[in-house]
Amino acid sequence: MWATDGLVSGHLWSFGKTLDKFFDEAVALPGWAWALSNAQPPRDVVIKFDQI
Repeated sequence: MWATDGLVSGHLWSFGKTLDKFFDEAVALPGWAWALSNAQPPRDVVIKFDQI
């Protein structure tokens, strides 16, 4: 299990929304549950490109 397994993808449109509505919906995206919890942050990050 990776430290970032809780980070999942999602999307959110901002058109026609108030800032409050937009940020309420943004915080409800799945990846934020991990970020806003008291989970330990990853100690390191590896970024690699599979295709160039």
